Amino acid sequence: MRDNLRFLDRIRNLQKSEELAICSITRGEIMHGLKRLPEGRRRNDLALRAQHCLAHFPNHDITSSVADTYAEIKARS
Repeated sequence: MRDNLRFLDRIRNLQKSEELAICSITRGEIMHGLKRLPEGRRRNDLALRAQHCLAHFPNHDITSSVADTYAEIKARS
C-alpha cells in the first residue's frame, strides 16, 4: 500500500497474459494489521488505501494445506 516505485513499475509493465492477485492470507494480514491500529486518522487513511488496493486485485483462495503450512511458519517467527 506504500508508494513503492518498483512495485508500481512492475504493475504498469504486466503483460496481458499476466495477472496480479493476492491470496486470502495476504488479505487477512492486511486487515489484521489495520484492526490492530488505534482508531484515528492514520488507521482511516490506511484503511482507504487498503480498500483501494484490494479492489484492484482479485483474491485467490488457498487450500487447507497451504493455510496449515502458513500457520506453522507464522508460529515459528
